[in-house]
Amino acid sequence: MTDLKKTVRRVTIGRRREKSKARPMIVSLEPGDLVGVRLQGTRQTYRISIEGVYEYALRQHLARIDKRARQNAKSEGLRLRSATAKARKELKDDLK
Repeated sequence: MTDLKKTVRRVTIGRRREKSKARPMIVSLEPGDLVGVRLQGTRQTYRISIEGVYEYALRQHLARIDKRARQNAKSEGLRLRSATAKARKELKDDLK
């Protein structure tokens, strides 16, 4: 891997509607371990640290596991601990 020494920007396929226009988002990887996001045609860039993105993704994954575990416990009559283990196995492919 190479170190990030200059900003890399890419335009996304998805669009977000704001101010009566559907605008694509621009994502940038910036030195100093930052991720920036802005709408095309605007100047306001919102930044978050790479570590913050990782923590957010981790929390989202754990929330999906908890939700699936509660569904498994309710539908199959499992204890929560067993349902959580089953949910982790079911959602393991999401991490690849």
